[in-house]
Amino acid sequence: MMKINWGWGIAIFFSCFVLFMSFMVFQAFQQDFQLEHEDYYSEELKYQDKINRKIQTAALPEKINFTLNGDDLIVKFPDSLKSDIAGEIFFYRPSDKNKDFKLPVHPDHGEQKIDLNKFSKGLYKVRMTWEAGGIKYYNEETIII
Repeated sequence: MMKINWGWGIAIFFSCFVLFMSFMVFQAFQQDFQLEHEDYYSEELKYQDKINRKIQTAALPEKINFTLNGDDLIVKFPDSLKSDIAGEIFFYRPSDKNKDFKLPVHPDHGEQKIDLNKFSKGLYKVRMTWEAGGIKYYNEETIII
């Protein structure tokens, strides 16, 4: 039987290490990653506007309320927003960008109903930008369908 000396032991160790690192590099290249925004540099430049909108939203006496009711997701706007409300609701699915979608804000008597059939089950981040009475607002919530 052959006895392994230090030289062979070191050579075997480094060979195994190189094979392991090669495998890890191969696995890293197989990972699928998706950017939240394709143009995240321009989104970063708009961030101060988002901060200002969040401050306006925090100053509202009531919060935006999301409720699951049967086959609908109901978005209830604060009663203090009596004027015309216009904007956009973006439903962002962190696990799959193919399930993201946008809807216009069109509340009826302070509420907007959204059919749950548009959603897949799971977690969504809801990003709302809207304007009422000349004031711009932004709200971000997490919902689970």
